[in-house]
Amino acid sequence: MLDSLAGKDVVEATRIAEKSIQDAKIKLEEEQININTLLGRMGDAADMGPKCPSLPETNHSMDICSFVLAAQESLGAKVIPQSDNSYICELNHERELIRFEGTDVQGDNILYAPGTSVFERLVSKIISKPLHNVEDVDKNVEENTEKVAQSWVANFNGEFKKMYIEKVWRCFTGSTLIKVRSTVAHDSYERLISIDCLPDDHRIDTELKGLEPVTEFIDDPSGVGMIPDQLTEKAMSDVGVSEFCRFYKERMVQEIAAAGSDVRKKKKLEDEFTPRIEMSLVGLQGTVHRQLQVKVLYDLEPAAEYTSTLLIVPSEKKIIESPDLSKCESTGRIVPSDCLDKCEISGLKVLRHLLITSEKSGRRALPEYTVICSLTKKRLLNDEVEKSAISGELVTSSLLMTSALSGKRAEPKFFGRCEFTSSEVLKSELAVSQISGKKYRIDEQMQSVVSKKTGHRQEFIFCAETNQPLLVSEAETCEVTKKVVIPGLLELCEVSKKKVLPSELEKSAVSGKKALKKFFVSSSISNARFLEEEAIRSIEGNFCSPLEAKKCSWSDNKYHPDDLKICNLTELPIYVGYLSGKNQAGLEPLVNLLRGVERRTDEQEEWGPIADKVSKVLQSKNWTVESAILSPDKKKLAICFEVKTWMGLKIRYAGLLYSIQDANIIGRVALGKLENNDWSFEESF
Repeated sequence: MLDSLAGKDVVEATRIAEKSIQDAKIKLEEEQININTLLGRMGDAADMGPKCPSLPETNHSMDICSFVLAAQESLGAKVIPQSDNSYICELNHERELIRFEGTDVQGDNILYAPGTSVFERLVSKIISKPLHNVEDVDKNVEENTEKVAQSWVANFNGEFKKMYIEKVWRCFTGSTLIKVRSTVAHDSYERLISIDCLPDDHRIDTELKGLEPVTEFIDDPSGVGMIPDQLTEKAMSDVGVSEFCRFYKERMVQEIAAAGSDVRKKKKLEDEFTPRIEMSLVGLQGTVHRQLQVKVLYDLEPAAEYTSTLLIVPSEKKIIESPDLSKCESTGRIVPSDCLDKCEISGLKVLRHLLITSEKSGRRALPEYTVICSLTKKRLLNDEVEKSAISGELVTSSLLMTSALSGKRAEPKFFGRCEFTSSEVLKSELAVSQISGKKYRIDEQMQSVVSKKTGHRQEFIFCAETNQPLLVSEAETCEVTKKVVIPGLLELCEVSKKKVLPSELEKSAVSGKKALKKFFVSSSISNARFLEEEAIRSIEGNFCSPLEAKKCSWSDNKYHPDDLKICNLTELPIYVGYLSGKNQAGLEPLVNLLRGVERRTDEQEEWGPIADKVSKVLQSKNWTVESAILSPDKKKLAICFEVKTWMGLKIRYAGLLYSIQDANIIGRVALGKLENNDWSFEESF
C-alpha cells in the first residue's frame, strides 16, 4: 500500500516477485536432484555408504537476549529496558525497539530470534571483529629483572657489575576461541572451539621488542606468545570437525570406486568431496608474561670478571634457569659452575682465572703444571714438552725430532739425514761411505767381501751364489744367466768357451769335459750324460756312448746297438744300412752276389788261400769262386761260390764273409739255390 501511494508500479513489482519465487523453486528442485545424484537419496543412507557423522550439540554460553544486548553495547549502542520485556537501543542518534518474543512482524518492534535477518546480521558483525581480554602482567620488566640478577650474584658473594638482555619470550596463559569451518561442494559445517592455553605450550621468542607492553589491538596471536600450529592441531582434533571430515572422506572413497575407469569423474569427485578447512581466531582471554634470558657480569675477585646466563620471570621475580653452584677444588669457594674450568693435567675443577693457558695448544692448567720450553721460551703444559735425549732440556714435543734408527728424540740441531734413504737420524748414528763419501745410517752398513770397503747397502750388489755383498766393479757376470758373482766362482765351458755359473755346467761321462747343459745328450741304454759330439747317434735319434756302441761285422765301424741286426746269412751283427732283402735280413753285397746281380771280382789274389778254408767247410772240391766284393774297411770280402753235386747235375751257390787280416771265414756259410734270378736259402755251415 505504501508503495502504491508512493507512485510505484505495484503490478509490475508483484509480477517480478512472483517470477523470482518461481525461479527459486525451479533452482531448488535442480539442486535437490544434483544433491541426490551426488550424495544419494536419504532412503538409501540406511542401506549403503558411510555412517552419518555424529555431530556434538552446540552449547551456547549466553542466551539470545544476553547476547543481543551485550553485542549492541559492544557496538556502542545505549540499551534501555522497557516494562514489556522489550528494549530501546540508541545508536548514532537512531532508536529502535527490540524484543525477543512474538512474531517477526509486530508493529514497529524488531524481533531478534535465531533465523531472523537482523539477528544473523548482528552475529556476523560481532564475529567479524575478533575480541580479546588479554592482560599484560609484567610491570617494570627491566628493573625487576636486574634486581633478581643482583640477588643471585649476592648469594655467592660476587660483585654485580651489569646485565645484558639477550632474549625475550612472551608466554600466554588462558583460552582461545577458534571458528572452524569445513566445507565440501554442497555442504559445510561451522563450529566455535574453545582451547585452553598453558604457558609451557605457548612461548615465543619475540626478540627485544617483546619488552614493550602488549598493544590494545592484537593483530597476530603470536604477538602474545601463542603458537598458531598448536591451536590448529587442537582445533582439528575436535570431535565435530573430525566426524564431518571422516564422513566425506569415506564417501569420497566410495564414490570414486563407483566411478570406475572414468578419470575425469574421479578427479571431479575428489575435488567435491575433499573437506576444505578454514580457521579464524575470534576470541582470546588470558594473561601475558615474559621470560628473559640475561647475561650477568660480576667479579669474584678483583680483576676476575665472570659472566653467567640466567632465565628470569620478571612478573614472579624468580629465576627458572641458572648455573648450578659448585665448589672450586683449589680455593674451596662456592661459585656458579660456569665459572669453573677443568685443569687439563690434574683434572681438578677450579676458577677459570686460576688457570694458565698454554701458548701452543690453548689448553689450560694450574701454574704448577706448566713449564718453559728451552727452544721457544713459551709457557706450555708439562704434558706438551719432552726431555731431549741429547741435551736433557725440556722442549716442545712437536719441535723434537725422532731418530728413524733408535727412536730417540732430540732437538733438530742434533740430527742429520741419510743421503740414501732420506731418513732423519742422530748425527752419532751416521757414517761416511768409503765408496761414495756420502753419509748413511749405520744400521744399514755393509762391507764388500772382496775389497772390505764399507758403505750403505744400496751401494752393494749380492753374489747370486753365496749371497755375499760386493761392489759392482768387483763382480763377474755369468755369460748365460747374466747373474753376478764374486770373482773366481765362474767356470769355463769347454765347448763354447764361455764363463758361466757352475750350476749351468755338466760333466761328460765319456771324456770328463765340463760344458753347458745344452750341449749334452743322454744314453738311451744307460741314461749316462755326455757331449753330443762324443755320442753315437742312431737312425731314430737315440744316443749311446762309444763304449756302449757295437761294431758292424762288415764295415768294422761302431754303431748304436739299435742300428745293428743279425744277418740271416752269416749270423753276424751288421749295420742296417748294409742289409737288404726281405725285412733287411741279409748283407746286401752278399745277397747281390748270390742272386747274380753283381759279378765283381775284388781281391782275386786272395781267392787261393780262401779255397783251402772253404774246402774244409764244404767238405767238397767241386766248387769255384764266382765273385767277391771288398768291404768298406777293405779288410773283408763277401764271396759267392758255385757248388756242384751229384756228378755236376745239381748246382747250388754259397755265400760267406772272409777276413783278409785274420785269413779266416767269419760267421756262417750260407748255401742255397738260384732259380729265376732269385736265390733261396737251404742250409748253413
